[in-house]
Amino acid sequence: MTCAKGIQGILQEFDDIKATSYMPGQIKKDTFNKHPDKNRYKDTFCLEDTRVILKWPEGNSMDYIHANWVQNLPEMSKDIICTQGPTEKTLDDFWRMIWQEKCICIIMLCGIMESGKKKYEQVCCFDFGDTVDYYFKLYIFMQIH
Repeated sequence: MTCAKGIQGILQEFDDIKATSYMPGQIKKDTFNKHPDKNRYKDTFCLEDTRVILKWPEGNSMDYIHANWVQNLPEMSKDIICTQGPTEKTLDDFWRMIWQEKCICIIMLCGIMESGKKKYEQVCCFDFGDTVDYYFKLYIFMQIH
């Protein structure tokens, strides 16, 4: 299981995958390129073939969020979405995606602030660990350092 590797193991796995992945010129990322203001990092691409397409609410022509579906994970019964930590400009898109895809769990893999740098916009006013009931139940998690 990936969690058993610990933080250093996961970081090493990330570096290994990045080193053996497609070269940037081989990756289809047209929509990523069209929306630089919605991408936190220039070298972490939103892949065209698996990107989450925002369809809600109807009539909203902006369908881009830096988020991709991850499918067929061996220990998961459902597909998951990986997305960048929302910025001030993408916070509304983040919540549109959560609502549209009826996400029931948010796992943040970093703190809001790390080494004095803001890593993402705070997604809500709830405390991490809370359960929020809307039309579906949402669990808010965060890795504690």
